[in-house]
Amino acid sequence: MKITNSKSPYLTSTMQKKRTKRTARFKYSLARTEPGAHYEGEIVDSKRHGIGFCRWKDNSSYIGDWAFGVRHGNGVFKTDGDNAMTYEGGWVNDIRHGKGRLTLANGDLTIGTWENDCLDGVAKFKKANEKDFEEVLFRNDI
Repeated sequence: MKITNSKSPYLTSTMQKKRTKRTARFKYSLARTEPGAHYEGEIVDSKRHGIGFCRWKDNSSYIGDWAFGVRHGNGVFKTDGDNAMTYEGGWVNDIRHGKGRLTLANGDLTIGTWENDCLDGVAKFKKANEKDFEEVLFRNDI
């Protein structure tokens, strides 16, 4: 592993400030455990832990908080392709959990609360071509 003090192109200025207050940043490739994945950020005991950025071989990416190798805290997860989407919000043990915002490739937007990777409770939904939000009640993503 190589210790570097240069700024990451992936981390926001707020994340950079948090990082510099905590620990040195490591560049770390996950090729052995995840073929084609690249991680740049804080690690503890060879696991992603703290603030970091990961891009997987399918070009999906996550930037945000990590705990013991999994997404945990707040972060942004993006996918590409026909089913592209961006989720910004809370994560617990690598699943969406807590308040979040989901934007689909077509521009549709959902703002709500996720519980165990499913929308739960009242959420605001807006289609890309509409101005106003509609409130929808979800129970386990339905």
